[in-house]
Amino acid sequence: MTPSTSRRKVIQGLAAAAAMPLGAFAQSSAAIKIGILTDMNGPLSQMNGPGTAMAARMAIEKFAETHPQIKVELEVADMQNKPDVVVSLAREWLDNKGFDVIADVPISAGAIALGPLLVQRDKVGLFTSPQSTRLTGDSCGTNHIQWVTDAWANSQSMVEGQLKAGGKKWFFITGDTAFGQDLQATATNFITKGGGTVVGAVKHPFPGNTEFSSYLLQAQASGANVIAMANSGPDAVNCLKQAAEFGIIKKGQKIAGLSLDVTAVRAVGLELAQGVTLADAFYWDHTDKTREFAQKFKARHNDIPTAQHAGMYSAVLAYLNAVAVVGAAEAKKSGRAVLKQMRAKTIDDPLFGPTTVREDGRVVHQMLVLQAKAPSQSKSKDDIFTVASVVAGPQAFRPMNEGGCPLIKT
Repeated sequence: MTPSTSRRKVIQGLAAAAAMPLGAFAQSSAAIKIGILTDMNGPLSQMNGPGTAMAARMAIEKFAETHPQIKVELEVADMQNKPDVVVSLAREWLDNKGFDVIADVPISAGAIALGPLLVQRDKVGLFTSPQSTRLTGDSCGTNHIQWVTDAWANSQSMVEGQLKAGGKKWFFITGDTAFGQDLQATATNFITKGGGTVVGAVKHPFPGNTEFSSYLLQAQASGANVIAMANSGPDAVNCLKQAAEFGIIKKGQKIAGLSLDVTAVRAVGLELAQGVTLADAFYWDHTDKTREFAQKFKARHNDIPTAQHAGMYSAVLAYLNAVAVVGAAEAKKSGRAVLKQMRAKTIDDPLFGPTTVREDGRVVHQMLVLQAKAPSQSKSKDDIFTVASVVAGPQAFRPMNEGGCPLIKT
């Protein structure tokens, strides 16, 4: 499938789009144009994909209730989990179609590659899925922000909890990507600072790896207390399932899913995953507002929202609200002007709580520590976690002066 054939309008390409009032996507050269680059059919499509497009569409509808005069167009393309496809599609949208925003981009390498192009064109990147801390570190930029979570936030909560429980020796099974390597490096830093050691590590092809036996056998033989999975999506599901089949968990070694999410734990099943602790920025059953959003989302998407879906809704709505302040004409002229407005004050976000946008591009909000329920505690297939604790935004993310962002003067 080529980039041109994979690209599609959301109002044409999604089955649920037939119910969408066309006026909200009125075709106009003056319209704000948002392009979503996501994994529509591959291994990351469940946590991103069509659900991400749906969440963006819901945000546009919400915005249109109070600002019907500002027209918004939305388009989604399958970026095939390839950085070169990300840049190629984004360049076409920005240079030939007048797009103002590139959003989602699940693979960190693609988002990192896209950053300089957004600066050159003065357009906006709303990165709600990539988790590499480089996006707010050495690859930070004036024109993109990173919403939801990242490797630093995920690692800190997980490592601290395991160290307190006696997990001093660690072995990493890491997806061979920019994010996987970043996740391992970040977690290793917390481990060593906390008095633990890393006794071994292996890398595996990502995404789409299905065979983890050799990696798990190495981890089992290493003497590690904790086996850290620095991967995500179906790869994390396969790794966790095979760890259970090997009897690793029953024999006493802990499994730390450094980037597990609700879709992965549900796919594994609570019988195997019960007690697993992970960190994420959103859980649908946390507050009345998250439950309300989840109910509306599921009615249209037939599934509960992931953190990435929630992040897309919040990011698009916050962006459009800033557009309403600076004006659509100015927003099309300068993406930096819109981001400046987004940084101007704390956002009262219904899904993530009080939210601020830092100068390094990090969007700061609360993080949740979630624990998988026992099967007997679960009331439905969607009732997966209890919220063990809430980490306030300033404590949840890496301090801005420690990231190495060249935009920040220490």
